[in-house]
Amino acid sequence: MQKYYDNWENEQFECPKCKWHGPGSALVLGDYNWESAERLCPLCEECITVVLHPTIGETRADRESFRMGPKNIEAAEARQADFALRKLRGTAPESMYVLRPLLCRSSFWHVAL
Repeated sequence: MQKYYDNWENEQFECPKCKWHGPGSALVLGDYNWESAERLCPLCEECITVVLHPTIGETRADRESFRMGPKNIEAAEARQADFALRKLRGTAPESMYVLRPLLCRSSFWHVAL
């Protein structure tokens, strides 16, 4: 399992199924959720690794790979604060609602049950 800001894109991987060998940047995006994304072999689509999406704190701390820019981080934090103030309500218990920012190449917000 890799963290988003680790050097996984430049790391060399080998597929246990078809023996393909190459850099992480050549891996194909597989299934993903609000927490992580699978990276697959470009030839046989075997899952090679899983990359965790970064948190706001990890994005702030990683100044070298700071892809989002301060305005996007501030907007994400403002949305998170607004969400906490509104305390989303529904038929499910409130504790079942989860809000998590995905701070990959663009800003996404998911509400998961």
